[in-house]
Amino acid sequence: MLFKTIFIFFSQLLIVIGGTSCMLNNPQNLSGEMHELFNDVRALNKYAQKQQLKIKKAIIEKYELNGLILPKAEFDNTLWKNIKAKDSVLNDVIISDSRFENVDFSTGVFKSCIFKNSHFIDTIFDDSNFEETDFVNCTFHGSSFTSITGDVVLDYSTLERVSFSKSEIELSINSCNIKYCKFYSIKTIRLIINDCIFNKVDFSSSTIENINIDNLKAEKGIFFDNSTIHEFNINNSLSFDKITLNRSKVQQILAKNSKFQGIGFVLNGTDANSIVFKNCSEYTTIAPAEATIKKILIQNTKMRSLFTFDSVIDYFSIIDCAINYKSYWGTARIKRLDIKNLYLDGEHDFTDLEIGEISATGIKKGNTYKTIPSNMKSPF
Repeated sequence: MLFKTIFIFFSQLLIVIGGTSCMLNNPQNLSGEMHELFNDVRALNKYAQKQQLKIKKAIIEKYELNGLILPKAEFDNTLWKNIKAKDSVLNDVIISDSRFENVDFSTGVFKSCIFKNSHFIDTIFDDSNFEETDFVNCTFHGSSFTSITGDVVLDYSTLERVSFSKSEIELSINSCNIKYCKFYSIKTIRLIINDCIFNKVDFSSSTIENINIDNLKAEKGIFFDNSTIHEFNINNSLSFDKITLNRSKVQQILAKNSKFQGIGFVLNGTDANSIVFKNCSEYTTIAPAEATIKKILIQNTKMRSLFTFDSVIDYFSIIDCAINYKSYWGTARIKRLDIKNLYLDGEHDFTDLEIGEISATGIKKGNTYKTIPSNMKSPF
């Protein structure tokens, strides 16, 4: 794990360094036949049909390449600048060690393409279709993938202020640093997030069949509010701020071996069938407030706080847990509550809590335990 962390760190460091012009090794303006071809996209397409296009150490600037068709091509150490390439079709194209500035690839088709060790500034891929296309060790700033379709893989890349909103894609994000990005209103069967660092990333108003998150470090908020999600799985992750699924409809949430600090894992107004927290570390806050939940299990978890106020819960099970700072159960309605081995400390508010059936064993209270108000009796 330490080796992998070091590898990710240096990969992302190289991305930042590579994002400057020093990445390019003395590229030159296109000249001669290539210059003439890039000035005539139809002639360029005919050329690319007959023989593979290979371009190295070149500056590709201020060309009109709308309708570009490349069945197979390689670009290495190239600078693309102020290019219009709408409605392009790139199939089996490899672009490496290159830089894109103010390039418009919108309404294009990208099939079996690889972009690696490259930097994208204000590059537009809106309304494009992607099939088996990978971005490896790339950086994106101010770029857009709005309303794209297909499948995209992001590996060892850094994205800042990039939009994937309104897209219908299968998305795999691996060993990436994602900052201030919008995945608002996406539709996807599968969203995979592995070994990443997130900082203010918004997936709100999305429809997602399956989310698998592993080894995520969330420095600032991650938002899945107002979404419809079938399965939400998060494992071995750390959130310093909050992960929210407010007012969402979720079939299943499974959170394991993770820590949700700050505001915590928030489910205000959520409609959920099954919620499970297992083996989550201390300082974790869980907040299914104002929610409608059929079943929730919290097991072997050290919580800083628990907020269930105004929720309607059919079955709530707490096993081998602790709440060390605060809980607020006010006006919650729980049909069945099972508690086994719960340690309570700090302040706890049970105002107007309604419990249909209860089984509570192994309740222990710490030195600073108290109810709010002080004359309130604990229901367990």
